[in-house]
Amino acid sequence: MIKINLTSLEAKNKYELTLDLEHIAELIMSGYTSGISPNWKLEGEEDEFSRDELIQAQKDYCDEHEVPMFVPSNGKCFYCLQDCVTPKWAVEHITGCPKCHHTFCD
Repeated sequence: MIKINLTSLEAKNKYELTLDLEHIAELIMSGYTSGISPNWKLEGEEDEFSRDELIQAQKDYCDEHEVPMFVPSNGKCFYCLQDCVTPKWAVEHITGCPKCHHTFCD
């Protein structure tokens, strides 16, 4: 847990506060927040998989785990028509749209 002593903030100078904030940012960027991976990219950072690779990864995941594939083969939600491909497609059984939360199981 990150704790900041507010009473000591008055005694710190701008440099010390900057160092504290940089440390907090490093903790958050490293995924410190309860094991939740950060959902942002650093400048110049590439996606781990292309969109087509993620669609194929979901097909492979479903085949490997012998579960039905509910996701649209084109990666667009049947309901809201938005692109719903995310990196989770490579590691989880996807059953609904991450944008509108409509289920693909119906």
